Amino acid sequence: MEERKRILKMLEEGKINAQQAEELLNSIEKKVGGKRNDLKAKGKKLRVRVESEDGEKVNISIPLSLAKLATRFISKAQHESLESAGVDLTTIVEHIEELENMEEDIVNVESDEEKVRVYIE
Repeated sequence: MEERKRILKMLEEGKINAQQAEELLNSIEKKVGGKRNDLKAKGKKLRVRVESEDGEKVNISIPLSLAKLATRFISKAQHESLESAGVDLTTIVEHIEELENMEEDIVNVESDEEKVRVYIE
């Protein structure tokens, strides 16, 4: 358990990225002999894409196993862009367990000015 906390601390401090943290967490589980849960085994990711008419783009891909930490690492500008499009990423992340088996998009909105898509891949 202590190793997990150290990895998460390194992620929070920006010493490693989300992909590296996920790999380290997976290697700890294998070393300890624990079983990986289905979510990690599937390698699913939370994807958020926003494209606006003025060329602004948001493209976020977060491993579901780390998604709950994600809101700490998304830039303020990206957060504001999502919020202006009506996407509350914090609420979505809080309900990841309920969403992991969804086959359709969580959010899919297209207007004349922007396209917003939130989905599990």
